[in-house]
Amino acid sequence: MSPRHVCTGSDPDDWLGIGEAEETGRDARQATAARWELLRAMDPTKKIKGTFRPLAIECVKATASFLADIAVVLGIAFAVIQLTHADRSERRRVAIDAVNQTRSPAFLKAYTNLKMSYQGGQVHGDLPLLEDVNYLVNVYEHIALLYMNDLADKCLIRQSVYPALRELSPIWDAMSYPKNYRENIDRLLIAMEQNDCK
Repeated sequence: MSPRHVCTGSDPDDWLGIGEAEETGRDARQATAARWELLRAMDPTKKIKGTFRPLAIECVKATASFLADIAVVLGIAFAVIQLTHADRSERRRVAIDAVNQTRSPAFLKAYTNLKMSYQGGQVHGDLPLLEDVNYLVNVYEHIALLYMNDLADKCLIRQSVYPALRELSPIWDAMSYPKNYRENIDRLLIAMEQNDCK
C-alpha cells in the first residue's frame, strides 16, 4: 500500500508515512529492520537512534551563532569602555601638560614680578613688566582654549589655575591691559566660576 503522507518525526513509521500499511508475511522484527533499511536508502544523511540528527546539529549551530553574537556585543561594549577610558586619560594628560606651564621657572618669575610690582604700585610704563604680562597672558590663553573647547580635564585645570588667575585679573585691570587681548581668559574665568567640579 502506498504512503499517504510524509512527516518529519523520528519514528520510521511516521517519517516514511507507512504507519497504516499492511505488514503481511513478515514478523514485527523483520518489518522494523526493513523500515530502517528503507529509511537509510531514502535519506543517507539521517542518523539512526542514539546518534546525532540534523536537528541536533542545527541546534548546535544556532547555539554557536547565538554565543558568537553575544561575544560580538561584549567586544563592542569592551571597546567602547576602552575608548572612553583612553579619552579620559588623554584629557587628563593634556590638562597636566597645560597646568605644568604655570609651574615653570619662567612663569613663576613673571608672576612674582607682576604681583610685587602691583603691590608696590609700580605697574605702569615698565617694559620688562609688560613682557612678563604678555608671557602670562599667552600661557593662560592656551589653557583657556583647551578648557573652552573641552580638550582637557576641566576640573583638573580649574583646581590648578583658578586661584592664581583670579588674582591676576584685577592686576591687568589696574595696568589697563587691553581687554580684547584677554577675551578668552575672561571667558575662562566666568566658565570656571560656573563649574565648581563637585
